[in-house]
Amino acid sequence: MKSLIKTKKAFTLIEVLLSLAILMIVIVPIFTMVMNTVTINKGGENKQKATLVAQETVEKIKSISDKDFIHLDNYGDVLGLNIVQEKDLDRFNISGQKNGYSIEGYVEKSQGDMPYKYEQHKNVINFDFKIDYEIEDNVNKLFISEQYVTYTPHIIILLDKNNIIIKDGKNGDILKSISNNNGNVLVHLGENTSDNINIDVENKNSNDFNIYISKDLKSLGNCNINNNYGNVKVYNNFENASDNKVSKTLYKIYIKVSKGKDVFEISTYRSVEM
Repeated sequence: MKSLIKTKKAFTLIEVLLSLAILMIVIVPIFTMVMNTVTINKGGENKQKATLVAQETVEKIKSISDKDFIHLDNYGDVLGLNIVQEKDLDRFNISGQKNGYSIEGYVEKSQGDMPYKYEQHKNVINFDFKIDYEIEDNVNKLFISEQYVTYTPHIIILLDKNNIIIKDGKNGDILKSISNNNGNVLVHLGENTSDNINIDVENKNSNDFNIYISKDLKSLGNCNINNNYGNVKVYNNFENASDNKVSKTLYKIYIKVSKGKDVFEISTYRSVEM
């Protein structure tokens, strides 16, 4: 009798062990499959977030205006990135962090068939005179109708029916006197100029006086027009009508976003009018 009881208990233990073994055989693959699914889903989520970060970064870079694009390194704080221009090269290296993702990349002038030119028709405007602010041999210079005059960042323009008088805004000296024919003047800020130019205008003529302002893409200066009297109209970002071809340069934008082993890369192009 005792032998029979011991045998029955032994069979019960074997059954338990077999049940556990079968259960482990079933559970381990299921657990592995679940973990793999979680890992894949997490990887997909990371890639989706990385893609979003990369696309947002590219769109922010592309949103910079043409005239400011070649000064891209001045917009690092605005874009939330570290942007460094390589010396003497048309290339900007980019780095940064966003939402736990590392951002690397560059913006550089394309080495393909660009720059290219396209036709752009403009209205031809006849100017009474042109005011040029230039830098030559690291010296600020002022030209009126291509004639060099004493440099001053502040000038006064006085108009009557017959004449236009340009004065030094600091000491009142007359810099130039010109016949008033069309009521149009062009103010140009040349390459690498950085001063803030102030022009006070008094128009005692009944007709409008039109001031057209153009800036070289590499100019960091600004031109402020102060209308002290009469009808004065100001037109910013004017393009020289004498040249009906405008140069455009293609820049490549490459961005890589990574977090651990998850990496997403994107590249696109941006045409910039020069």
